[in-house]
Amino acid sequence: MEDLTSHMKIHKKGKPITCSECGKSFKIKRNLKIHQRTHSGWELYSCEQCDKLFNLRTNLKAHVTNIHSPRPHACSDCGKSFRFPYKLKAHQHVHSDERPFACSVCGKCYKGLCGLYNHKKTHTGEKPSQCSS
Repeated sequence: MEDLTSHMKIHKKGKPITCSECGKSFKIKRNLKIHQRTHSGWELYSCEQCDKLFNLRTNLKAHVTNIHSPRPHACSDCGKSFRFPYKLKAHQHVHSDERPFACSVCGKCYKGLCGLYNHKKTHTGEKPSQCSS
């Protein structure tokens, strides 16, 4: 929820937050906090492609992989792209009428494992999770 609140502040015509050390202004408080580390001696890692800052090298590497890495495997039905062919193959079931995953309790069939997994939770009373495919 904090991310949504921070994001919404970008769209408001509010007063920017200013760094007390150097006067640089920011629309988002989190960006000010990251910036303030430059004054305290913390090492920051900057993405060379979009200038986003990270306090850990591992976070920068994850960002580059998830956001900027090439996605050469495109779905011919919808155009969604994937870095790996197995991810494309897993995605393509959403465009098919085939429902190969059946519930062992009631027999209801699903296109993907995530749908089946969430359905099985209805038999146990668990809360379903969000699918990403």
